[in-house]
Amino acid sequence: DKDESKSVYGDIFNFIIKSLQQCGYVVKTKMLNAQGWMPQDRKRVYLVGFREDLAAGAGGCFEWPEPPGGGVIGDVLEPAGSS
Repeated sequence: DKDESKSVYGDIFNFIIKSLQQCGYVVKTKMLNAQGWMPQDRKRVYLVGFREDLAAGAGGCFEWPEPPGGGVIGDVLEPAGSS
């Protein structure tokens, strides 16, 4: 059942986040889609953790990447200038 698998994965994800936090990390999460970088629809969750004692400085400097904007399949298959 699809809903059941979402619940299990959600529980595992939350366990990972809580475990990192218990180890002294401030955790940021974000789902990014590869579509912004290449012509593929691939959503992935990324985690970035900063030690609590360094989080104010490091976390203030960290920014999630902004996608430059898709592309076409030829961008992936052919090197620039090869056509």
